[in-house]
Amino acid sequence: MIPKRRRPAKHNTGRGPLRCLPHLQFVRGFDCAIAGRNGHVCEGKIEACHVRNGTDGGTSLKPSDCFTIPFCSAAHRWQHMIGESAFELATGIKMRGIADALWKRSPHRIKSERAA
Repeated sequence: MIPKRRRPAKHNTGRGPLRCLPHLQFVRGFDCAIAGRNGHVCEGKIEACHVRNGTDGGTSLKPSDCFTIPFCSAAHRWQHMIGESAFELATGIKMRGIADALWKRSPHRIKSERAA
């Protein structure tokens, strides 16, 4: 006999991570955050990379869309390969700071905050 199905555990409190597709599109409208740094040559399309350190993400839980920064495909892959802390050291950027500044400038921030 199959056991009773469990309800998934809640990983955070409140309404869950913020999802804002227009903000992701806004982020993709910028150049790669590390373009030209340490000789980086951008490759591929611009992607909205979610910052995990110091955000509302967790194990198997993607952070809110307000914690995103623009990376080309190559930079995004590199960041995932070496991890956020090592990536920040190698490139000299603060990913969370960039994400916060973009969210502050986003025309979609006010709409999202009103809906919350």
